[in-house]
Amino acid sequence: HAKVTTPPGTATKREMAIVVTPVRLVPVVSFLVGLLTYVICVAYALGSGQYIGGMSFPYFSDTGREPPMYWLFALGLTATAFLMVASNVLWFVTVYIGDRAGSAAVSEVLGCSQRGRIANAALKFVILSAPFMVILGWFSTIEYPTVHDLGAYVFFVAQLLALILYTVSNNIEASRASPRLMRTVIIRNVIAGVYFVCFLVYLPIGLAVNCEWTRLSMDACVNTERLGEAYCAGLELQGDPASTKLWDYTACAGTNTMRAVFQFLTIISLLAYYGTFALDLLFDDHEDAAGALGVKSSSSAIVQP
Repeated sequence: HAKVTTPPGTATKREMAIVVTPVRLVPVVSFLVGLLTYVICVAYALGSGQYIGGMSFPYFSDTGREPPMYWLFALGLTATAFLMVASNVLWFVTVYIGDRAGSAAVSEVLGCSQRGRIANAALKFVILSAPFMVILGWFSTIEYPTVHDLGAYVFFVAQLLALILYTVSNNIEASRASPRLMRTVIIRNVIAGVYFVCFLVYLPIGLAVNCEWTRLSMDACVNTERLGEAYCAGLELQGDPASTKLWDYTACAGTNTMRAVFQFLTIISLLAYYGTFALDLLFDDHEDAAGALGVKSSSSAIVQP
């Protein structure tokens, strides 16, 4: 492979500076949009007395199953998916490509840097996950439960694979990184660890110990939950007038609440992980990372065969 070096006398470090531009703030905006979407939807569900399946803390999807929160839920997840992909692309280009232009620069990075190849694979999983995040936003749990669940499962699994690859990439030769970059690696390792644990509890373990979900009966909707005859009639399950489209989690309220809490932690840790990309985009010290990255982000780099 080609080896990247710098001309004699060229500094490998420069004074760290904070460079704030709208583009470099994309990871921060992505984090805030995702967080506000979650907080507003959940706060509305809890504050308005919306039916959340008999649990004390709701599944995120149930907070956006009906208007008016349906529109915020769908649009918020769509915007977050777009911003998440943009954050990852900007981070990869800034850290691994820098100011070198053209496809040759990309080929050089992927050919010479093991970290670059692994990070590029992670980026592909992030891009793959984005359409499924949009799907779970627009296809509600009561109207299209199978499509919604498929979107959620593929999204979280693809993100799990992305974070595993990013973690491997970040820790390759991490000891050669600057103190700031080393701190960033540690922060990302901790957040990724939180995501891995919460993912396991939320999906494989949570689904294994949970009981089968059932639809809320029409009688319980009207008489037990007192949601109103007109409202319940409007949600009558097609082909089964004794049931509604709403889900009833009371048979396993404890395990469902546990899953809802770990779902929340999974989402927040994922948003926080990509939010840390701002640390690399805002601090203009990438030349300091050249040794650890295996590539040079400056145009002063010379590629030797």
